[in-house]
Amino acid sequence: MFDFAFIDADKINHDAYYERTLRLIRPGGIIILDNVFWDAYVIDPLQTDPDTEAVRALNRKVHEDLRVSISTIPLSDGLTIALRR
Repeated sequence: MFDFAFIDADKINHDAYYERTLRLIRPGGIIILDNVFWDAYVIDPLQTDPDTEAVRALNRKVHEDLRVSISTIPLSDGLTIALRR
């Protein structure tokens, strides 16, 4: 089991990385997701490229995920800190 993970990779596979990381992180461990604002593309409805859609989907998923408690830091391109329950 791990205490900490940082996810910053290809956006299309972020959901798979997140799910795998949840299996590897101990309860009380921290996962940080990078680029959650994605140059503000996530709030632009005209941006529908696969990377932007993947970031949007994971943001929604993490927000609703009862396995974690989250906080988003508006630093640079956005970081979400997820505490594994």
